[in-house]
Amino acid sequence: MLILGINAYHGDVSAAFLRDGEIVAAVEEERFRRIKHWAGFPREAIRSCLHLAKVAPEEIDHFAISRNPRANLGRKALFALGTRPRLGLVLDRLKNRRKVADVTGEIAGTLGLTREHVKKRMHWVEHHPAHLASAFYASPFDEAAVCAIDGFGDFVSTSWAVGRDRKLDVLKRVYFPHSLGLVYLGLTQYLGFPKYGDEYKVMGLAPYGEPRYVPQLRQLIRLTSGGGFEIDLSYFRHHTEGVSMTWDGGEPTMGPVYTPKLETLLGPARKPEEPLEPGMRRSRRRSRRSTRRRPSTSSGPSI
Repeated sequence: MLILGINAYHGDVSAAFLRDGEIVAAVEEERFRRIKHWAGFPREAIRSCLHLAKVAPEEIDHFAISRNPRANLGRKALFALGTRPRLGLVLDRLKNRRKVADVTGEIAGTLGLTREHVKKRMHWVEHHPAHLASAFYASPFDEAAVCAIDGFGDFVSTSWAVGRDRKLDVLKRVYFPHSLGLVYLGLTQYLGFPKYGDEYKVMGLAPYGEPRYVPQLRQLIRLTSGGGFEIDLSYFRHHTEGVSMTWDGGEPTMGPVYTPKLETLLGPARKPEEPLEPGMRRSRRRSRRSTRRRPSTSSGPSI
């Protein structure tokens, strides 16, 4: 059995090819485009996978993508009715959905196949079950607890399951707009790292900092019954105003996801061009006082 799996219209788009359950090739599009975190459709990655597997397009038995626009439609509708998000946010989501829905045509055009040929073999795999499966089925365990935590995918941000043999039993999901990944993104942007993937830079810098803002950060997240969580949405704008994003044809971009209230809690946000030095926030606060500007309620984080 020959399977082509793709990640498309997101950051780090890629393709993987399996023969009888064994990975033959897995390639990210950025390796060909020479642009970090390339977003869009992984045309070159797909062609490379088939070349490495020595397989002709018409021999592929199944195509799969780690998205399912129809997943959690009821929850999406209830959220839209209850929250009434900004019109621009709704239109942006619809535009993205139309692009994802046409992925069958993109695959057909890339491989020189007919749309009908691909459609008959196409599988839409919900985003979070795909995460859970990639962890459990690639592991050496017959039974394991599995957890996936990210930004959002098909309206879900966190899920956990029990994997047994060839089955995944999903126990719980945390839905949009609550997300630990969104909190991480917001704090990464607040620290002056606005680009997609900059969270890894913040991870690298973390050992050089001091945990002086734990009480403030605890205000952003609260635990709920059943092991779930919620975030304080007043610090974030993604659920009402929306966030400008580009996911097609180059480096992905994303606008600020946090509101001014986060600066009230932590102090002024760091600008990308400012130096990374211990205690820099304290020196900035002293500077503000010397110019008789009103000081912030917090000195902000040291990096």
